[in-house]
Amino acid sequence: MTPVRVPRALVRETGVAPDVLRAFRAAVSRYASKRWVTGVTISLKETGQALHPDAGLVIAIHVIKKRPRARLPKGRRIPSKILGIRTDVVEGEYRPCAGPVAIPVPVTLPLEMGMSISRLVNGSAASIGGLVRDDAGTRYVLCAGHTLREGGAFKKGDPLVHPGQLDVLAPGQHVVVGRYEKVHLGVDAGLVRLDAASPAMSNRTKGTGHRVGPPSYPRPGDCVRKSGRTTGSTTAIVQGVGTLSGYSMALHLRPANPAAGLAFDAGDSGAVWYDDVSHGARGLHIGVSQTPPYYGVASAVAYITQRWMLTWV
Repeated sequence: MTPVRVPRALVRETGVAPDVLRAFRAAVSRYASKRWVTGVTISLKETGQALHPDAGLVIAIHVIKKRPRARLPKGRRIPSKILGIRTDVVEGEYRPCAGPVAIPVPVTLPLEMGMSISRLVNGSAASIGGLVRDDAGTRYVLCAGHTLREGGAFKKGDPLVHPGQLDVLAPGQHVVVGRYEKVHLGVDAGLVRLDAASPAMSNRTKGTGHRVGPPSYPRPGDCVRKSGRTTGSTTAIVQGVGTLSGYSMALHLRPANPAAGLAFDAGDSGAVWYDDVSHGARGLHIGVSQTPPYYGVASAVAYITQRWMLTWV
């Protein structure tokens, strides 16, 4: 991991106090480069896999493996406070949601958020994200960056198809959604450029039919929902914001109802998390932890659209 800068908009929109921000920056500087650290976030306190939203924000240090404090060398002991702000230690090693199992589906139009998509060549299957446009009026679909570069040998103009290559009922039974445009590796986000031949699409979610509105920055404790290619409509809690596995502007998501089964799985990459009440876009799903309770990782959609100067359609 490398040190990251939190955009001013995140601080303003989430109401992070200056002392918490100073502690977060100090923690990133101190721990982000450690090989055993997988992230640093401004988070809700977690105890025994339970969240404590009334306890105030903490600085969470994410590690590959938690161990009893007495067994740790002094260099790996996280202090109880950093610059006066309490800390927390969260076990989590995060990876992109990759390698889905085939779910054969027919071409379904118009396209909706959460439907199957992939590269035509060397692709498998992922989730269609949100519809955006630039100042010139060119329309794009948000996708997870790693799904657009799947299999290597990628180049601008490569076709993306629905359903994804794993999910076609028979060879060739798909439609070309658009063309690979670019990716932002720091947030694992990418754009698929649409043209006049692209099928119709809206910012409605597959299954629920929710109309997802323009993005804004989430707050720790927000309840969000997504419609994903693999796990469908599920909910999660934004446990924290910060950096995870080197991704800047990452959201740390905790399944809202772990007893209901997986909230995200391989093939859900690219799904847009949206506020469960206002339906405003919040995160672009990119990954999951490797062990229970299977935390999710998403990039802040508001940061992506601001960075690329895009407007939500």
